[in-house]
Amino acid sequence: MSFYNVANPSNFAVLDLLNRQGTIAQPKLLRTSAAQVFTGAATLTSEQVLAAIIVANTAAGAYALTLPAAADLLAALNAGSFASSPVAVNDIIYVQVNNYGSAGNAVTITAAGAATSTTVAARTSESVGIQFTNVTAGSEAYSVLN
Repeated sequence: MSFYNVANPSNFAVLDLLNRQGTIAQPKLLRTSAAQVFTGAATLTSEQVLAAIIVANTAAGAYALTLPAAADLLAALNAGSFASSPVAVNDIIYVQVNNYGSAGNAVTITAAGAATSTTVAARTSESVGIQFTNVTAGSEAYSVLN
């Protein structure tokens, strides 16, 4: 049996997670998507963000990548094996953004609704944080950190 899906390439990782008491919980096998590669402006899906690695090629010019709506991102984070430990206010997830483009061509990571953003210069990498500021159903929100 193969876990590789050509339409949705994935990697598998075993994570030892600390539970809220600070002890190691039962290890979990997680399906993680492969690095997401972009050559122009796009609105990211939750799965693309949760892949945690974005490769931007800005050789043709600068562009923006827009993050998904907070409600969609929260739903993805709170699904499945993590439902017993939902996202809380001030929780942060990180996405590694690698910009392999031409000099002077930055990629901008923008929150849905353009509330906050950060820019990753060409030929650099940055760990971009997404901090949840509201997790109440119907009022979900986050800020993009740099």
